[in-house]
Amino acid sequence: MSSHPESAHDFTFLRKRTLLRLLGCQRQADDAFEAWFGVRNSPHFFEGALEALEELRGRGFRLCAITDGNSRPLEIPQLVGSFDFSVTSVEAGAPKPDPRPFLLAARRAGARCSSTWR
Repeated sequence: MSSHPESAHDFTFLRKRTLLRLLGCQRQADDAFEAWFGVRNSPHFFEGALEALEELRGRGFRLCAITDGNSRPLEIPQLVGSFDFSVTSVEAGAPKPDPRPFLLAARRAGARCSSTWR
């Protein structure tokens, strides 16, 4: 969004601003966003995905959910206990595939990165 380049990675901000522009009413925009947000936090899981997370946790891996959007993976009922923490593009200051969200996740996990990618 050219008028707010500092928020280009903040999808919540962008979605709310777009809804307000389209609907022309803050209350309607807020209601529309909340309705969408409820669906956004009710994901469909591919077969075996939850079992894979459980297996990794059982093997002692620290797991992080990295999201560009505004979901709250640690609060999704099927995912509670699956992740140690999450990182958003807003926290990292950039969206995937930029390395910053991944490097922030690695730091929070206490991992030592010996190389990075571009």
